[in-house]
Amino acid sequence: TNMRTIIITLLLLAATSAVVAQENSLKVSAFLVYDDGSISTFDVLNDKSVVLWNGINASEPDGQKQSNKVKVVLAGQMKGIKLSIKNGDLKFFEKDNLTVFGTKTFIIDDTGCAEVFVTVTADNKTICQGTIPFHCGE
Repeated sequence: TNMRTIIITLLLLAATSAVVAQENSLKVSAFLVYDDGSISTFDVLNDKSVVLWNGINASEPDGQKQSNKVKVVLAGQMKGIKLSIKNGDLKFFEKDNLTVFGTKTFIIDDTGCAEVFVTVTADNKTICQGTIPFHCGE
């Protein structure tokens, strides 16, 4: 019976750690907010195959619409989050001790020419450190 107790205890510990791992998971993504209010279908933070080019009097590449906002999305379950967003050299947003259970969104205005930097940390660990690589020209 001691072996049976050990096995049951190990199974309970494994189940408990799986639940904790699920509770402490967070996905960070970002999407263009078009001028007509619609949202891009591609993740501009994680999909580096999309070229984000804004130009003066330039046509929109690949059928993209005009955009000057980005929607940053935190999805999952985590406590004690620090979110920092910089739009070029300007610190746009910084928030400590965020809690996410589900989804939280943040809108970054005046995007399009400067790179946007998104950093998410929790418990002194980096969850996400990414760049939205906007480019600008004529």
